[in-house]
Amino acid sequence: MKRAVVYILAIVGAIVTGFPFVWMLSTGLKSANDAIAPSLDLWPGTFHFENFAEAMTAAPFGRYLLNSFLVATTTTLCVVVTATCAGYAFARLQFPFRRLLLMIVIATMAVPLEMVIIPNFIVINRVGWYDTYIALILPWAASAFSVFLMTQAFRSLPQAYFDAALADG
Repeated sequence: MKRAVVYILAIVGAIVTGFPFVWMLSTGLKSANDAIAPSLDLWPGTFHFENFAEAMTAAPFGRYLLNSFLVATTTTLCVVVTATCAGYAFARLQFPFRRLLLMIVIATMAVPLEMVIIPNFIVINRVGWYDTYIALILPWAASAFSVFLMTQAFRSLPQAYFDAALADG
């Protein structure tokens, strides 16, 4: 009985979550007049597949997709590299004020995104990066949460692994 309730709740959740996507697809297949009609017909009277072709030619969506892929991939790689290097340094290297610096990095997570948008814009504008890829990538190339996560990951590894790596060269 308990499993049946869980399945019913999961099915209801899937329907509630999936309905907006079904509605979007259904509306995309309707004519312009049917799409703005006050009726709640989910199934279009006649299918208009040309709507999708027209939408794809209305704007350069291929370029938009390429831009998104380029920015997301580059930003992700930058975050992985910076977080890995910083996490290793905070977890395994001994240097002055290491704990204080890590606490400062962690404290930056408390700063809301809205507080850095305007200063980021001013800096980007002054250095001449306005309307460039680097302006979309560089401000997000490091993440305090990722540094914290990598620091904890490196701390969880036994010291013997690092000693073995040093012995192996």
